[in-house]
Parts: sequence; C-alpha cells; structure tokens
Amino acid sequence: MDAETQAKVDGLMQVVAATMAKRDRGETLAPLERVVLAATQNDPDRIPTGTFFTDAVANHYGYTCSRVENDPELHTDVILRWYRDFDMEFVCEGIDTMTTEIHALGLVERNRPENVPADIVARRFDDLSDDEMLRHWERAVRAFNPEADGRLPLRLELYERLMEKTALLGYPVIAAPSSTFAQTVQAMGYRRAVLLMRRRPGVFHQAMELQLEANIEWCRTIASRGVHGFISIDAWNSVPHFRPDELYEFEKPYVERLIASLFPAPCIHFYWGLRLCGPADVERGVDGSSSWKRAPTRARSA
Repeated sequence: MDAETQAKVDGLMQVVAATMAKRDRGETLAPLERVVLAATQNDPDRIPTGTFFTDAVANHYGYTCSRVENDPELHTDVILRWYRDFDMEFVCEGIDTMTTEIHALGLVERNRPENVPADIVARRFDDLSDDEMLRHWERAVRAFNPEADGRLPLRLELYERLMEKTALLGYPVIAAPSSTFAQTVQAMGYRRAVLLMRRRPGVFHQAMELQLEANIEWCRTIASRGVHGFISIDAWNSVPHFRPDELYEFEKPYVERLIASLFPAPCIHFYWGLRLCGPADVERGVDGSSSWKRAPTRARSA
C-alpha cells in the first residue's frame, strides 16, 4: 500500500473510532456516520436505510424521470426533499445507470435519455464478427473520456451539487454505477452474450476485460468528486442460465478488481434476485462483497 492510500485509510479509521466513541456515549449519529460504521462492518446506533433514486422518487414530487435526469439542480433538490420527508440515511442514483456508460462509449444508441434497458434501439456490434466487435470495443475504451462523453458530465455535476448541498446536513453521497457484467450483456445483446458464454467464453471474458477498464476509469472519475462510497449494482436474473452462486464465482475476479481500484472508498457489490441469506450464505459471501470484510452489508429500501 502506498503512502497516500495508507494516509486515507488511517484517516478513515480515525473517523470510525471517533464515531464509535460518539455512539458509545449514547449520542445520535448523523446519517453519514451510520453509513460509515455499517460500511466498515461496525454497528451504528441503527441500521442505515435508503433507496435508489428511481422513477418512484421523481414521480412522488410530480416530475418525470426525463425532466429530473436532465436537470442536476432539480435532481439534487428532489433528493433533499426526500430526506426531509422520509427518515432515511441515503439515496443512491438509480435512473441513469444501466445503459448510460455504454452509451457514452458509443456502443449503443437509445431512444430516450432516461435509464430504460429495453430502450436500446441499436447496438454497434450487431453486424460485426466477434473479432471485429472486440477491436471496436477496444478503440471505444481507449478513446473514452468520462468528463465529456454522453450524459456522464450530467452525472458528475449531480455528484458535485450533492456533495455541496448535503455537506452541512450530514448525509452521504453514494454512487451506484452498474456492474461490468450487466453492461457487457447490454452492449452485445442478450442472445449473443449467452451464445458466447456457451461457445466462446474467451471472447466474452475479453469483452468483460475491456468494459472493466472503462468502468474503473468512470468510477475513479466519480471518486474525484469526493463521493463517500459506491454500490455496484448487479442482477443475476439478467442471464438466468446462471445460478446466483455461479454468477458470483464468474464475476468475482472482475468485482474484486473494481473494488480494489477504488480502495479505501467503501464499496458494496449489490445482487438482485438472491433469496434472503442465512448464516451459511453470509459465511460464503454470496449475498454481497464489501471492500472491508467478506460479510454482506444489509439495509432496507423503500
């Protein structure tokens, strides 16, 4: 571990120690303090609760997803209203994630800007051979600039505004980009992804490597805005040929590298579709991966 990373870890551990002392004195913790303790596998004064920012949150205040997604100032204000109206510790981005990154890479075209996976109207790879697909993917990754491409600058502006406006309120800003696996499947299409995994798994893994490189670059760019942590969102049921434990083993090398690239920022790998986990699942780490310990961080959602 280099000196800069060690200094960040030491600083965070000092915050954790001070927060635990505050808890032990019986004082009420701020939302960010609760999330920090939970993310480092310590016990806060209550379980942190939160939700993803979905159309339900936007619609609750009379807005459409499209309007909120195109206005970082409005997006921020809606989140702050949600905090005032509901007793939660965090709201993660949740509309503009699954296809936004691959659209910014130029791998797909979409009909509308908001996050609708089925809204992809064209894939760059549909008429390409597997080898041509990989070459195109590599060129796209080499040219990728998260500061300027697609709708990603809007996301960065959102994080900047959230960091500014929540700082004095004690709320965390947690980014929730989509996972490498989900993006790879979306970029090449479900049918092609399944066939490659069955017949040419090496090609699929090469595509995963390329997409992981772009994802690490995007997540590091988000981290540069000072966000407090990350949730990498996944869904095993997007490819039902995998059982949940099979997907965990398939993806683990990629997830571990993504988390390691962001260390010491707390990261949670979030699976959709798993049964409620019991002690055996916790021991195996099937329900989630943490950058701190191999036990799932669990929270309620709206």
